[in-house]
Amino acid sequence: PDMLNGGEALAIHPGPGGPFEIGPATVGGNELRVYTKVPQSLREVWLGSAAHGDATFLVFQQERITFSEAHTQVRRVAAHLVAGGIGKGDRVAFWLPNTPAYVILYLACVRLGAIMVAVNTRFRSVELQDILARSGAKALIVWPHFLGIPFPDNLSAVYPPALAHRKTTRL
Repeated sequence: PDMLNGGEALAIHPGPGGPFEIGPATVGGNELRVYTKVPQSLREVWLGSAAHGDATFLVFQQERITFSEAHTQVRRVAAHLVAGGIGKGDRVAFWLPNTPAYVILYLACVRLGAIMVAVNTRFRSVELQDILARSGAKALIVWPHFLGIPFPDNLSAVYPPALAHRKTTRL
């Protein structure tokens, strides 16, 4: 398709009926011009992205994942989380590096309305114990090894009450 220049895009997109329609709204007692067709949540954005089908969603090293493949993986992981007792409002701790699995797991939580709790991959058992205790995470998702660090081995050093009533899953 032909590309629009800036003026053409501004005339079409924020105009009445356009995908980025702008209209008046009261926000915090102030009259503002805002986008009127904004998705109300990240979940809506994600669910709407299914329309992109076989377009590339994510590239990681040599791996390419399409929107269709990502949606299939997100549904599968979300079902696994539900089977493990995770639901809306539950906190799920992620202790894994930036990989496609991280994105898929995050979007599975978005799909369910669960809350993601990021755990820095440089943290060890003391920091993990603190984050789990303070966040109230119901599940901990662990990457087996990263930068030579065996994450599961660090779990054995976590004070057992910090892991009580939590489900621990290995990807």
